[in-house]
Amino acid sequence: MSIIDFYEWYDLCLSAAQKSNVPSFELDWLILRLTHLDKLDLRLRSPNITQKVTPELLTKLDQLWQKRLHDRLPVQYLAGSVTWRDLDLQVTPAVLIPRPETELIIDIIDERCQDMIYQNGIWIDLGTGSGA
Repeated sequence: MSIIDFYEWYDLCLSAAQKSNVPSFELDWLILRLTHLDKLDLRLRSPNITQKVTPELLTKLDQLWQKRLHDRLPVQYLAGSVTWRDLDLQVTPAVLIPRPETELIIDIIDERCQDMIYQNGIWIDLGTGSGA
């Protein structure tokens, strides 16, 4: 596979995303998550891409992207994981995807509990989605 092949596919996917009202950053996120490419490589159209994206991986990416567009599945479910704070969480449709603003809740609680007696206690999150 050549870099031209990859970017022809990439540009077609961006166009399809726009037509389907899917944010284009989701395509980048999915590619970066599954290939472990650097975001700069993707933006600069680096030749390094052809070393990490095999024809088989491109086929898989295309299948997942089509599911995103047609079945409206979140990219986190398609990739099977999501980063939340300093954790890499496995997610499936049976697990709620942690929302970014929930990270702020942890920061607020941590700040408020600095002077409390329970500062060194154990905290448990039950029944709130991913359990992160």
